[in-house]
Amino acid sequence: MPSSLGLKLILTPGIIAAVTYAGKRWGALVAGWLSAFPVISGPILLFLALEHGPAFAGNAALGTLSGVLAFVTFYLAYAWSATRFAWPVSLGLALLAYTLSALLLLAWFPPLGIGLPLILAVLWFSPGMFPTTSPKASAVVSHPHELVYRMVAAVVLVLAVTWASSTIGPRASGIAATFPVMGSILAVFSHRKQGTGYVVRLLRGMVFGLYSFAAFCIALSRMLPGLPMAEAFLLSLAVAVLAQGIAWRLLKP
Repeated sequence: MPSSLGLKLILTPGIIAAVTYAGKRWGALVAGWLSAFPVISGPILLFLALEHGPAFAGNAALGTLSGVLAFVTFYLAYAWSATRFAWPVSLGLALLAYTLSALLLLAWFPPLGIGLPLILAVLWFSPGMFPTTSPKASAVVSHPHELVYRMVAAVVLVLAVTWASSTIGPRASGIAATFPVMGSILAVFSHRKQGTGYVVRLLRGMVFGLYSFAAFCIALSRMLPGLPMAEAFLLSLAVAVLAQGIAWRLLKP
């Protein structure tokens, strides 16, 4: 529908611009934490709810939750690749790792009672699995077109997932919503301009931010069936912000 298309073309780029500004203002760790927030998956789930109904979006949110594991796989693969290779090889290996893990999750993911503890365990232990780098990150240096690339890539993902959602179903749509658009662009530009130490710190920060991502998905999957759509999304966002605040206070490296 035209109104939905217009919202897709306005909402997602606006969120990307806000996160980009925050990253420039407060550095690599904050950029990583904010970029791990559901800045793209959230709008995708909103559009799925608008176009297919709350039940479809609720099931998609569970697929998005499982995609947290694919996110972590991408971050770790890029970080370790960056210690040996330039950005094209690092990106290729990270995307390959993401794709394989996403396909595995699509084929099999345990029930939520088992899957959620698994996700929390991965989030808890994975920061210690990143390569060791200098604690001091270099200053942020941005490519003049970086923001444009981020916004265009995010809009393309939103349009692609919502367009294909009727065919691939809610679970695959939810997993597809986790494609690391922000992670890929942030990693490549950071790797090129600031070097290995910066990009490793950035990606590690993204893992810490995934607690809020997971909280948003769980809350949305539980609230959508029983609450009005706007209320469910607002309350899920509030849960994510609360989880982000708690994680920041307790887990900040």
